[in-house]
Amino acid sequence: MCGLPSWVAMTASLLSAPMWTDKVTAIATAAGTAVVLVSAVLALVGSRNQLEDAKRTRHGQLLNDFSRRWDEDLLRKSRIALNESTPQQVLELAKKVYARKATEAERDTFYETMGALPNFLEALAVQVELKALSIDPVNRLWGQATLMAWDRWELAVVHIRGTSVAANQTYVRLQNLARLIREARGLPPPDEEDEGQSSKVPAAESPPVQGSGADPGAPG
Repeated sequence: MCGLPSWVAMTASLLSAPMWTDKVTAIATAAGTAVVLVSAVLALVGSRNQLEDAKRTRHGQLLNDFSRRWDEDLLRKSRIALNESTPQQVLELAKKVYARKATEAERDTFYETMGALPNFLEALAVQVELKALSIDPVNRLWGQATLMAWDRWELAVVHIRGTSVAANQTYVRLQNLARLIREARGLPPPDEEDEGQSSKVPAAESPPVQGSGADPGAPG
C-alpha cells in the first residue's frame, strides 16, 4: 500500500495539531482565572477586615455610651443608695411597695433610686447576650457593681417574682450577668460560699470619691 504524499501528511498533521493561537488563548484564560481567584480572595480578606473593624468600632461606641451613662447623677445616687443598704432593707421596701403600703417618697426611692443601677445593668446584660459586648470589658468596668447590685436585690427579686406570673422574669438578665461575672472571676456560686461570710459584697475596689458617701460599684 502506497503512503500518502509527504505534503498531504504534513497538511494533515498541521490541521490535527493545536494551533499556536489556541495555546495562547488557553494560557491567557488560565492566567485570567488565576487573577480572578486572587482578586476574590483579596476581596474576601478585605471584607473580613472591614467587618472586624466595624465590629470593634461598634464595640467601642457601646462602651463609650455605657460609660457616659454610668457617670450620670441618677446612677451615681443609685450606687450610693444600694451600697448603704442591706439586702433585707431592699426586701422590706419591695414588700411595702408591692403591698401598696409605701409612701410616694418610698416608691420613688424604690423605682428610681434603687432601681436605676439594676436597670442599667439589665441593658448592659442584653448587649452581652447579643454578643455586641464581650464579658471581659464588662467584668473589668462594671463587674463589682454587678455583684453588689445583685447581692442587694436578690431577696427582693425572689419576693417580686412570687407576686405574679408577669413578674417572674424580673431582673433575670441581671441575675445571669452576675453569674457570668462570678464565672469570669473564678468565684463559686453564692450558695457554695462559706456560711459565715458576710453577704454584703464590697462595692468598690478603688478609693471613695468625694461627695455624699463612697461611690459603690466604681469600675473594678
